[in-house]
Amino acid sequence: MAIGELYKTGQISPICARYIWDQYDDGSKEPPPKPGEKRLVLQYGEPFPLVPSCGKAAWWKMDSPM
Repeated sequence: MAIGELYKTGQISPICARYIWDQYDDGSKEPPPKPGEKRLVLQYGEPFPLVPSCGKAAWWKMDSPM
């Protein structure tokens, strides 16, 4: 669990941390998430979500532990 480590939609957050959207799981970056969807905070044990505006699975990058 390191800053910059990637996690995919459906995986479980290994710690309480802030995460940043990296790209969709198919490698695309279109359509871009809405501004409020690019960052999230997850608690230990919470699953990584789909991007709400388009319903696509994504890769999330750890930004900072809390």
